[in-house]
Amino acid sequence: MPEEPIIDLHSDDYFMGEALRQAAKAYEKGEVPVGAVALIAGCAVSARHNERERTGDPTAHAEMLALRDAAAAVGGWRLSEVTVVVTLEPCPMCAGALVAARVSRLVYGASDPRAGACGTLYNLCGDPRLNHELMVTNGIRADDCGALLTSFFAEKRSQHTATGSSLTSSMYRDLKKGAPVEADSILGDLIERGQKHHISTPILQAAFAGLSIYQHEIGR
Repeated sequence: MPEEPIIDLHSDDYFMGEALRQAAKAYEKGEVPVGAVALIAGCAVSARHNERERTGDPTAHAEMLALRDAAAAVGGWRLSEVTVVVTLEPCPMCAGALVAARVSRLVYGASDPRAGACGTLYNLCGDPRLNHELMVTNGIRADDCGALLTSFFAEKRSQHTATGSSLTSSMYRDLKKGAPVEADSILGDLIERGQKHHISTPILQAAFAGLSIYQHEIGR
């Protein structure tokens, strides 16, 4: 009978699993699914996920919240004994905070080609010009971390497209009622509705183009 694999409760893989659980909680709440865990001596002192949407705080990234908890746990800002494990490569803000807090080590999963500041676009954690450098380990469960983000954004795009189509259909019906509508009024209404439902600019532009063609065809 094959032996059960031994799980190292102090491994990067294990704690990335904890960070992924936090990321899944963020997903369920409509937040970008990024999770982070702060460790001291191999023990988790904080496990957080993104909370920007809930709090309205642009700095409420998972890493920032985990650092705040860790600072509260040690009673000071200097976190030289802390390791941070996060599902996505930190952005410039979070990487700067890791350096400022004198964090010992960073472990991250998926690289971020758009905002990664720990080796992809920038390398703030290993820049000798700064007053602190930290060890970085990347690619831990990268596929799992990336899949969660890909699924989240695909779902969001699908929702936005569906909502955009619904808004466009509504405005078509308004035009069909026979009330004269000026182009500026159409565009203003479309923008207002789009902002309310967080519709992306390309979708709004396509919707306006379609409405303009329809308005021309019916002679308005």
